[in-house]
Amino acid sequence: MKRIIIILLLILSIPVYGTNYYVKTAGNDSNTGQSDGQAWATISKVNASTFSPGDSIFFNCGDTWRETLEVPSDGEAGTNLYFGKYGTGANPRILGSKATTTWTDQGSNVWKSDITFTSPRSLYPNYADIVFNEGGTERFGIYQSNTASLNAAYEWTWSSNYIYVYSTSDPASAYTGIEVQQRRFCISTNDNGYLHFNSIDVGYSADAGYDSNNDHTISDVDGVIIENCEIQFIGGITGQQYGFGVAMAYSNMTIRNNEFHHCGRRAISVNMEYNASPWTVENILIEDNSFHHGSHTTSLDMTVN
Repeated sequence: MKRIIIILLLILSIPVYGTNYYVKTAGNDSNTGQSDGQAWATISKVNASTFSPGDSIFFNCGDTWRETLEVPSDGEAGTNLYFGKYGTGANPRILGSKATTTWTDQGSNVWKSDITFTSPRSLYPNYADIVFNEGGTERFGIYQSNTASLNAAYEWTWSSNYIYVYSTSDPASAYTGIEVQQRRFCISTNDNGYLHFNSIDVGYSADAGYDSNNDHTISDVDGVIIENCEIQFIGGITGQQYGFGVAMAYSNMTIRNNEFHHCGRRAISVNMEYNASPWTVENILIEDNSFHHGSHTTSLDMTVN
């Protein structure tokens, strides 16, 4: 009997390690996901999977996904569900935009995209402004209500499913790229708790980079870490735009060592005003972040009603 008890105690004392999963754009969703050679390809595959506390989902360095990561599972106290990077090179990126690369001349320096888009202004009322990239220098565009009003550089509009911009030459050569927001969020935690995000860059979404859920409401949830990320170009700047780098109010929340820039409303919003039922949010640590090129409130805003 003593031997059985000792064996049981030894089994119970063995640490439980989770499963590692790998995602790269050159992968295949039919794979197991449990090694680089068997990596999945899409974030949709991650969203449709079930994970356990202690599992890790690694995204390949240098790769870009134009999907929303909707976290499907949560961790537990002391054992987070981890989202990070593997390989070498730049952080993996999750973007809320679709890029347009070819244009048709409409005359009078107005150019029409060759592919269709949902209006960035309809993702949530008056939210997004497209982003112009000039050789690594990026800036929000200036929205105009119709093509007749396009009279200066960086001005843009949307009409009948197409983006129109003002440019004195073909935008395909004038700009390195133009990002058009097509999703409200880059990463939604879906009100799951005990999550750790490390070195996953996000940008070019209409509402938020990291958000608690797809309704932009706040729930009583514990445990999230967001660190070592670049969070950029969220929302817009013309009109009453929003755009939050991180919009969450978790207890036991850490946001550290991130770079926030070009967020249309606030870089970090710890905001509980959308909920009628009060609760206590505690143990929030925000440290060693950098903030620049904000539009409304450059860094941190806390609203508790």
